[in-house]
Amino acid sequence: MPQPEEHAPIQCQLSDYPLQDSGKGTHLYEALSYVWGSDQKLRLISINEGYFPITENLYAALSRLRDHSPRRIIWIDRKRRGL
Repeated sequence: MPQPEEHAPIQCQLSDYPLQDSGKGTHLYEALSYVWGSDQKLRLISINEGYFPITENLYAALSRLRDHSPRRIIWIDRKRRGL
């Protein structure tokens, strides 16, 4: 997800991460909600070389959290109406 350019497309990698090990010297994670705000306007992000729709608010949060560190673990819940 790190990008030197502020408005570059958001690119993520989806991977399995055992939460039960999170306090034993592994990476810490940050949590966001997919359903935070309206789902009327969706934005696309790149995940594992595919595209995935997310809410405008989640897109804005990911844009703000973007930094230049090589790795950041963000857990996002997935609950969408109609699925």
